[in-house]
Amino acid sequence: MTAGSMIGMFLVTLAVVPMATRFGIDSIATTKPQFGSRGWMIAAVLQYISIIGWNSLLLIFFGKSVTQLLMTLGVMGEGASAYIVPLMSAVACAIVYGTLLRGATGIERVSKILFAFIIGVSLWMVVMLLTQQSGAIALLFVIAANLGTAVIGVYASAVGLRHLPVMNALPWKWVLTVALMPVAAVGIALPELFFNSFGTFLAFIGVMFAPLCGIQIVDYYFLRKQQISIRGIYDPSPDAPYFFWRGFNPAAFLAMAAGFGVYVYLLHPVSYVSHAPYQYLTASLPTFFVGGVSYWIFTATLNLSKGVGGYKTASQIVEEEKERIAL
Repeated sequence: MTAGSMIGMFLVTLAVVPMATRFGIDSIATTKPQFGSRGWMIAAVLQYISIIGWNSLLLIFFGKSVTQLLMTLGVMGEGASAYIVPLMSAVACAIVYGTLLRGATGIERVSKILFAFIIGVSLWMVVMLLTQQSGAIALLFVIAANLGTAVIGVYASAVGLRHLPVMNALPWKWVLTVALMPVAAVGIALPELFFNSFGTFLAFIGVMFAPLCGIQIVDYYFLRKQQISIRGIYDPSPDAPYFFWRGFNPAAFLAMAAGFGVYVYLLHPVSYVSHAPYQYLTASLPTFFVGGVSYWIFTATLNLSKGVGGYKTASQIVEEEKERIAL
């Protein structure tokens, strides 16, 4: 399980982080060269749903950790957990909202507080380990980790929503509210139902994001040779390089459909019925491979042959690099 998680994290990192850090764009913007100046909204919806799920789980874990801590300390009995978990999820939502009202400044401040908290708890844990009473300390670590990660997750979701014109016109507090409200609804009203259905949520992540990572990696590293147009990412006009076909890139959607079919065949996300070679390769890796390869084929057929999508030839890239060096 650990190896599978590390492989998944590596693929997601390879698909998004190099492009985002090199060109200073967020994860939603990185999907525009593949899905188009309008089609990127599909990727935004997928990211929004996934972040809602992860943030909901983090807040539920936060509530369960606080509940377990109170039980460990003898403050409350086990019967009160059904009420404490939703209550603590609501408290966590309030903390996240209050922190992010200040934007990046709030993140910087809470990171410093959590860092100091973890250092203090670490010193305390050394003492408690010597006395073999470290259970409560471990729970404090879990509480801090879940809260800090939820802050980053909600912030990423809100930044992604800014790409929508209707959201970009709203004040930050309202964008933040839209990003946080679904998380609060799940964490407060449906904590146990979502927690018990987490396996289905993970399957959904694999169904949609395995082919997406394959598409992004093939497009950025192999088809575009790590060259994208920043101006094109924010240009919605028909003359923009990523306008493709009326703002949508059919190659990306066809590749997503191919990857979806492979995943569902290998592992049904609801019934968990599996087929070979799932037991050897899992469902995500073949889906990732099929998504990437089919995207390459569809791009060559639909876009490269017609000069659509802002793709450059090797000679064009060399000439531009020479001009950049000369400057």
